[in-house]
Amino acid sequence: MHQTVKLGDVNADVYGLQSVLRSKASQQLAVDGVFSQATLAGVLNLQRFMGLTPDGIVGPKTWAVIDFLANS
Repeated sequence: MHQTVKLGDVNADVYGLQSVLRSKASQQLAVDGVFSQATLAGVLNLQRFMGLTPDGIVGPKTWAVIDFLANS
């Protein structure tokens, strides 16, 4: 289970999110566990592409997409 993450958060879930965005969604961003403006931009791009509400908050629906990408 993942916690909801957003701009400014620093934790292992953000690190995992960044890792998937970089490797599976071709986002160019640092994988450092810091939810920065670059991470926000990557999340917003992913949310728009997947038809989710582009709010920049990684909650259950966005995590479902991230987990799907991580396992594909």
